[in-house]
Amino acid sequence: MGYQKRFADIPPGAIGVYTYFQQLGQDMRQLMTGNRKFALQYIERDDIAAIIREAAEVSGIPDVMDVDK
Repeated sequence: MGYQKRFADIPPGAIGVYTYFQQLGQDMRQLMTGNRKFALQYIERDDIAAIIREAAEVSGIPDVMDVDK
């Protein structure tokens, strides 16, 4: 049975948000695998970078432009 009968009740925006986060999760898994980190518990602050300078200032995570320095 499942959601087949109620599918028309799900807003298209909700499907879009769900799909976006599913893809984001998959992309994160691919990046983690490329860094030889196979679970979130192995990710360290040195493994990530903030894309936006404001995010770097707030979080203390290095800016993407400063990572290679």
